[in-house]
Amino acid sequence: MVLFFGGGFAGEQLAGILAPDASFAKFIGFFALPTSMILGFISWLGTASLIALKRRMKRKDKQPEVQREEYLWGKTTIPPGSRAFVFAPIIPCVIVGALVGLLSTEYGFVQSFISYTGVGIVYGLLCWKAAENGYLPFPDE
Repeated sequence: MVLFFGGGFAGEQLAGILAPDASFAKFIGFFALPTSMILGFISWLGTASLIALKRRMKRKDKQPEVQREEYLWGKTTIPPGSRAFVFAPIIPCVIVGALVGLLSTEYGFVQSFISYTGVGIVYGLLCWKAAENGYLPFPDE
């Protein structure tokens, strides 16, 4: 929750610094990082599904596994594929960085582009570590 709304706030503030006169830049900057998180969840779900399918195909002829101890004690297992959060912000942040760079009167296109891309990568790393440690719930529906 904090990463989602904090990402929106950070994107809007970054747009306010890079293009202070453009309200459209603040608007699209607000949605850059939350969109990245949503794409990260979708990518994580897809990646986990593909990995589960691959594992299931490998076990097709073998005996079913005995229930693992971690399930018996009520611990949850983090599904694989949370690394998708690292790559998910690249597309939205590159697009928003380019748009804010075009609207920027104070800073150049390249600086805006690099700023949004860098912030997106850091945000993706934060989301990945949060998901890997169980702070971001795996989408179940």
